[in-house]
Amino acid sequence: SLQVFDFDQVDKLALFIKDFLVKRLTDALPRANCGKCGCGSCEEFADNFLRGLISLRDCKLLGLKQAELVVDGVKLQLSQYPQQVFADVVSSLVKGLKGVPENFREIDLKIKLSSSTR
Repeated sequence: SLQVFDFDQVDKLALFIKDFLVKRLTDALPRANCGKCGCGSCEEFADNFLRGLISLRDCKLLGLKQAELVVDGVKLQLSQYPQQVFADVVSSLVKGLKGVPENFREIDLKIKLSSSTR
């Protein structure tokens, strides 16, 4: 349904546009509501972004594929939660290693199991 506004309803129109933009931006965000950006939810993040209080760079998950799992050449589809768990666990382990840059952006990890370890 198409919403119609009169000329004297500028405040209503502005609120309608803001709500529309918050919803569209929220839909484009990871929707993990992880709080890593300092906001309580992705919707709050979108609202703060539209107010100019934060940048899209403040979303720690935006544009990132958290983790990819390939077992014997077969790529497994992971939902957001296991991707985040893998990413958090591995990055925590890597941060403690000597020689790792402070602000690294990507980790490639390949594990080959010998038949004696199974």
